[in-house]
Amino acid sequence: APVPAPAPAPVPAPAPAPVPAPAPAPAPAPAPAPAPAPTPAPAPSPTPTPAPVNQAPVIVVNYSSENLSGFVGEIDASASYDPNKDKLSFSWQVPSYVSVSSSTGSKIRYLSPVVTEVLTVEFILKVSDGKISQSKTIPVKIFPYKPELKSAEVINIEASGFQAPNYPYNIIDGNIGTMWSAVGDEQWVVMELKEAFSIQHVRIAFKPGQKGEVYFDVLGSNDKVNWEPVLTKEASCGFSGDLHVFDFPEAKSQVGYKYVKLVGHANSSDNWNYISEFRVYGYRHISDANFEKQAVKLYPNPARELIKVRIDDETFNPEFVRIISLSGKVVYEGKMDPGLRDLQIPISFKGGTYIVQFGSGDITLGYQMLVVNS
Repeated sequence: APVPAPAPAPVPAPAPAPVPAPAPAPAPAPAPAPAPAPTPAPAPSPTPTPAPVNQAPVIVVNYSSENLSGFVGEIDASASYDPNKDKLSFSWQVPSYVSVSSSTGSKIRYLSPVVTEVLTVEFILKVSDGKISQSKTIPVKIFPYKPELKSAEVINIEASGFQAPNYPYNIIDGNIGTMWSAVGDEQWVVMELKEAFSIQHVRIAFKPGQKGEVYFDVLGSNDKVNWEPVLTKEASCGFSGDLHVFDFPEAKSQVGYKYVKLVGHANSSDNWNYISEFRVYGYRHISDANFEKQAVKLYPNPARELIKVRIDDETFNPEFVRIISLSGKVVYEGKMDPGLRDLQIPISFKGGTYIVQFGSGDITLGYQMLVVNS
């Protein structure tokens, strides 16, 4: 028998194919670096505000450059201003002989001193805004008040009462440092004049250094029994006791008074009355009886707009009439026709006392005093 063929050797199983290792995951791409933030441009530095330039105050003054002796005046600097709108302060320098209502206000009042000739008073104003000061000199001319008038002579004086040593006579002694004083309302002092006087004004001084107002009335009489009110509810300036001028009303200034009475109503500080000086100014009053005896009559006298001349003496025949001021200046001159008995002269010159002359050639035949009210 045939020999069987040997069984083929088994074919070895193929080795398994190696499992390929997984490919490594690719590394993630790096995130792109953020773009650098742009550097901000530096903010521009603010332009510094320039410091304001301080400007000096501007002084503006309203006032009268002239005043009369014994009257109150005012200087007003309240319109002054500061360009920077700063608050202003005011200070005043004033001569020691002038009383003022304030030394620090924007507006002041002053009492003009009594003078016999023209006096220039200089007020110096200083205005400050706290940084810069400005100064201004303010001149005021003080003129004598009616220097042509006469001072009445007082021959007797009496009072309702007094506090020694402040006797009634002190008000006419010419010394402002002495005075009459009495306590209470309605205290009075009466002055008897040497002759009847047509009073144009009175000058009154009060207590030296007086700061409050003093209240009073002034009356006139010819018999010391019947009194006529002349000045009522009068008051001093309130910041000085120096001499004040008080004008008589025109209607009263033409009346002749033999007695003058001051009635005190105390003052704004206490119940006392203080009077240092009382002076009466005017001219001798011509009574109706004396007027009728005059050969040449001037009327009205005092006059204001017109003077009338009447010649009653038939033997008096002047060729001219001339009016002369007390300084010698001729303010009017006119010819008089023969037989002219009545004449009217318009007044074109300022108030004051004048001499009216009547004459012929170089000879003065007569004259009279004339008062002209301004």
